[in-house]
Amino acid sequence: MHHAFSPKAVILSCSLAFGSLFSPVSFAVEDCTLNGESVSMYNGATTAGKTGIIQCKDRETGKLSREREIKAGKIYGLSRQYRDGVLVLEFHDEENGQRHGLRREYASNGKLIKEETEDHGKRKGLQREWTTEGKLKKLEMIGNNEAESASIRWNADGSLNSLRCANKPILAPHVDDANLCGFKAKPSKLTYFNDNGQKRAAEMLLAGVVQESTQFDYNSGKVRSTSELKNNELTETNYGDNGNKRYQVVFNMAEKSRAFIRKTEFHENGSLIKEQKFTMLEQDGRRRNVLTEETQFYLNGQTSSQDRYRYDDKYPVLEVKSFSDKGKLIETASYMLESTYRRRAIGIHQGFFENGNLAHEYHYNAAGKIYRQKSWNEQGALLSDDEVFEDGSRKAYRK
Repeated sequence: MHHAFSPKAVILSCSLAFGSLFSPVSFAVEDCTLNGESVSMYNGATTAGKTGIIQCKDRETGKLSREREIKAGKIYGLSRQYRDGVLVLEFHDEENGQRHGLRREYASNGKLIKEETEDHGKRKGLQREWTTEGKLKKLEMIGNNEAESASIRWNADGSLNSLRCANKPILAPHVDDANLCGFKAKPSKLTYFNDNGQKRAAEMLLAGVVQESTQFDYNSGKVRSTSELKNNELTETNYGDNGNKRYQVVFNMAEKSRAFIRKTEFHENGSLIKEQKFTMLEQDGRRRNVLTEETQFYLNGQTSSQDRYRYDDKYPVLEVKSFSDKGKLIETASYMLESTYRRRAIGIHQGFFENGNLAHEYHYNAAGKIYRQKSWNEQGALLSDDEVFEDGSRKAYRK
């Protein structure tokens, strides 16, 4: 049996489904008063020109739900929010809506759990967090920039979870960051823990700067990474599950922003498989951090390829060497790097036999086209020496 199609029924069922998905569990109905008179914050006629504190209560329970300051008919200033009649949030905002001053959050037991200082809409100055039992768990001082900011966090058991230092002690009297951050002419050695009590990291700090650090895996507790700062060089190393090095980066910290000196990559068995070297280059009136050399290795330790970059022309020049797994030179080539994805062959490209003798030689013109091609046999005898034309045709230089 077929039923007649009813658009109205479809619309009704869709509306019910949509409503059940997106409607809140319950919306409390509020009654608001100002200076003893009934008002609505959604009806400007009831609040026009008035000043004071609007109080709103849950109609069903009679408990206070929120308070809002109004000044000459404009709603801004003090704002308080309540849950079951208990204060949970308090802050001040300006006429433009930006928060300014202290913002406080409270737990259901009335304990202060978070206090933030806001400066015209941005967090700045002292910031604190507590547990519901009233124990301090985070302290932060936000300055004008990262160098002028510091923070410290504790776990529930009081153990240290993290520390970030400024360029001078700024957390006193709440925390002795002069000692913790190594500002007293001697290094500070700290250990950080996860909430479960497991060691998370270890650091050595001097004058607010991390000199050495070790990060541990959350699950296994094994060393995951290390860093060491020495003579303005920062070395960061990552390790695999078996404890072998996997990646290492060395930065030059003497530059305005840290620059690469060297990158190395290791196989899971610990053998070196790639190394990149960098330098600083003055170009177009600015300093650039550029790649100068990249070497790749076979797992047997022999060099697989070696790329060198030159920057003495309009475009960088890449010189490539390829090797067999026995360490023998196989090919050499040069390219003009015109863009990230475009390179033009230049100069003479050569291929070699395992015995070191030349196998072939390609000569490229300024446009990147082959204009001469030579080939030899393994014993070194010349087999061909051709002039190559644009259409691909050839003419022998010698027979």
